[in-house]
Amino acid sequence: MKSVFSKGYLSGLGIYAVCTVLATAPLFKPSLSLATAERLAAVAIIASLLVALFKALELDTRWRDPDAAFTQALLGIGVCAGLYGALDPNARPQVMVMSLLWVAVGLTHLTPRQVLTLAGLYFGIYAYFEMPTFLGTGQEAFSDALYTLMIGAVVSGFMYMRAHDYEVVRNRSRTQSESLAEAETRIHEFTTQDSETTALKFAYFRNELVKQKALVDSEGGTFSVGLIEIDRYDEMVSMLGDAAASQVMRAFTERAQDLIRRMDTQGQWGKDYKPLGRISKGRFGLVLPSTDFAGAIKCAERLHAALEFKSIRTNAGLVGLTLSIGVTEYAKREDVDELMELGARALAQAQSHNGNDFKGLKRPSSGVMPTQTGLAAWTSAVSLSNGAATRTH
Repeated sequence: MKSVFSKGYLSGLGIYAVCTVLATAPLFKPSLSLATAERLAAVAIIASLLVALFKALELDTRWRDPDAAFTQALLGIGVCAGLYGALDPNARPQVMVMSLLWVAVGLTHLTPRQVLTLAGLYFGIYAYFEMPTFLGTGQEAFSDALYTLMIGAVVSGFMYMRAHDYEVVRNRSRTQSESLAEAETRIHEFTTQDSETTALKFAYFRNELVKQKALVDSEGGTFSVGLIEIDRYDEMVSMLGDAAASQVMRAFTERAQDLIRRMDTQGQWGKDYKPLGRISKGRFGLVLPSTDFAGAIKCAERLHAALEFKSIRTNAGLVGLTLSIGVTEYAKREDVDELMELGARALAQAQSHNGNDFKGLKRPSSGVMPTQTGLAAWTSAVSLSNGAATRTH
């Protein structure tokens, strides 16, 4: 939790003390009685506690009042000008003008409009309690009230201009921060994302697999993986050309990832999670956190039947795709390369009859020793030995 006792808050306590001392000191006669000063101090303490609670509950952030500057100044002017004037029928303007210090304390956090609001509150209170002085005949009291009013107006005008300058600086800083964040995002995407698609590069995709394996091994749960192949990818590139093929690939990965993310009904993956990684040409890896075998099959079925891939607009016209998909579920303590191989075997089954199909394989309890590892297991279609694995469609 952030600190409640910021510089602005502590400065506000100082303003309460200064105003109370000036009101009770014989410097400006008549001075406030001790009993009345105690009442003023009690209300000031209550107001300070309310501001502390406001900040402790982080309502200043929720209500867009940084450091509770506006709330603190509003209460401070109300106490030091309004309550002081109400308690003392002979309120001195020299003491009341000290209320403008509340605006100065929070100036870096206040907008010009908030400064005008606080200044308006102060001058309204000032006019209400000093109106008898302006209408009276006492020349000395009238001069003091008028002089204090002019000083308050000049100071308020200066603070308004400074608040405007601070707002310009804040907006510029905010714009620069947003630009920097956007640049960092682009750099991250350029580093991790495949150049032709919105999928991850293979190395980063494999890192995600290792990350999911470590998470499941230590905390329990499960996850599933798969391979997705665009059928007759080379023919498509030859027919459309590289430019149109790149449009197809980018559209495919954007739509596929959108469809996959919709499975995350509990929002566990995060809106920026990328479930796809490009393996080679038209082949993509798929990783589904917190998803069992049944969920992986459902995902494969959804992708296979999706109408979003039947009509993709390119410079060469409309293009329709069919997909071959193989999926499997992670078995605890299983090697990542074994998992990759089993996904390749599932894909090989899906491609065994001209593709346009989806298959799922589960490793039997006895286990299966891998015949290929690493990238080779993903880029090659490995034949399935009889009885080596069970199939679900």
